[in-house]
Amino acid sequence: MSEDKGCRTRMIDMFEPAYLETRQLLLNEFIVKFPSDESCWSSLVHEFAACDKLRCRWCGADKVEVQQDSRTLSCNDCKKKSSMTAGTFFHGIKKVRAWFFAIWIVENEFYVSSKWFAQAIGISQSSALHILKSTLYLIEENSGIFESVGFGLREFRLFFRKRSFLTPAMVKPSCELQEGADESSNHDNYNNSADSSWVDVTASEVDSVRDAVISALKEGSRSLDEIRNTIKCSSSDVLAAITDLELDGEISAIAGNRFQLCNKVKAGLTSLRDEVLRKESSDSKSIFDAIALFCRLSFGIARGVSRKYLSLYLGFANSLVAKDVFSSFKTMCIESSYIGSKRLRAYASSAVLPIRLSQPSLFDFIDEVSHAF
Repeated sequence: MSEDKGCRTRMIDMFEPAYLETRQLLLNEFIVKFPSDESCWSSLVHEFAACDKLRCRWCGADKVEVQQDSRTLSCNDCKKKSSMTAGTFFHGIKKVRAWFFAIWIVENEFYVSSKWFAQAIGISQSSALHILKSTLYLIEENSGIFESVGFGLREFRLFFRKRSFLTPAMVKPSCELQEGADESSNHDNYNNSADSSWVDVTASEVDSVRDAVISALKEGSRSLDEIRNTIKCSSSDVLAAITDLELDGEISAIAGNRFQLCNKVKAGLTSLRDEVLRKESSDSKSIFDAIALFCRLSFGIARGVSRKYLSLYLGFANSLVAKDVFSSFKTMCIESSYIGSKRLRAYASSAVLPIRLSQPSLFDFIDEVSHAF
């Protein structure tokens, strides 16, 4: 398969209807290859040995014995014991199979939502989101320099659908326009605050009532009573969900005291289309490939991203277009340093975001994107 054809095939696999079939196929293949945590640990020991990482964490000697739990190394020189994964991407992990599944997905140039990931592998959604963000962080950290066109963060404001500590109180995510120094100031203020127990709102469990309201409105506009009767929830729960969805720009009120879904995908694509056409290079290269994948990742799969983490998804789209890092991603994880929650919390999208140029352009494919969510 040629590189150009491979790029188109990978893009199509990320969209319906091929997406659901590919997702299930990847899960089935993973279950066969890694049926248990023990099989994952055994594979990890082999990978560490291949990368010359089976060394004592105290003295650096390579004369070590792997203990029965496949996690502890016993040094024959200094006689001390140490963790095999200490200081690496796998530092302190407990659900090794979940981390392997995330790596498996990336190596197959694919992506899934944290909700589906959690259900498929049997962990909480907050843990799934942390694992997926860690993989995206590592990909962006190793992306290197590439030919691109820069976009200001404010040009992606219609894609802000989830809140984070960067979101001002009583402000819709889509209305966030602060960039650059303001972001750094807000972030520094947070780091210096006394409240160290903050948890990112995007990592919370998905609100089932919100999902039910959105599902009900997919069939068309409905009144409050019609929504309540359809989803079988109390009026107070429905009202709370509707208010929340209106603040997030997910739905809007129309005549007759009815509600409808907002087509933010189309609005976001239209806004970006005009800017992309203005910035398209004079040669045959295009940024529409990366834009199409980013739209699918942010709207169709992740179901919205926050301003704080938006560039992680854009970075993954850039890598998908160029087929970067994927075949050697597990090796990259082994050789990388520990990421952890602190580094993820300290992360924030920069004021200018690069969108990778690729060849050939799939310009006609952008019309399919607007109908794929």
